[in-house]
Parts: sequence; C-alpha cells; structure tokens
Amino acid sequence: MNSQVRVERGRVLPRADIALSGKGFDRIHLARTERALRSLSIEQREVLLLVAVEQLSYAQTAKALAISIKTVMSRLSQARARLQQLAGAANPI
Repeated sequence: MNSQVRVERGRVLPRADIALSGKGFDRIHLARTERALRSLSIEQREVLLLVAVEQLSYAQTAKALAISIKTVMSRLSQARARLQQLAGAANPI
C-alpha cells in the first residue's frame, strides 16, 4: 500500500499525518470531501479507498478485507452512488 491510507485493526483509514500542500489548495473542498467519505459506511469507505486511492484490484481488495469480489463490487457501487448523490446535493442546478 502507498502512504495515503493505513490499516489499523483490520480497518482502512486515511493517514492523518499526510501533509497537504500546493498553491490554492481548497480547504472547503477538502472538508466537503472528508464529510462525504465519512457519510459512507466503514465497509464502503474501506473498499473505495483501497480501489480508488491504493489502486488495488477487486481481487486484491477482496483478499485484503477477507470478502468476496462480488461484495467488493457491491460496496464500491453503493459508495459511488452515495458520493454522486452527495455531489448532486452540494451542486444544485
């Protein structure tokens, strides 16, 4: 795994000590993203972070979490749907 997340007691967590830098870093966007991620169930968040951030395959994610690939796919689908729902609510047309 790379340095974006850590595994603690079987749970995948974002690393708190990551230094965020860059010109014009949008703290409001970061806060919204963090709230959106926290709105997911722990199980959905774990799968999303492993697949999207750590770039593990579905098979690797399933093995890391001791779940089936179908469960990985289901949790990822649910997480994506929830994040899309939140993004739509945050940006009404």
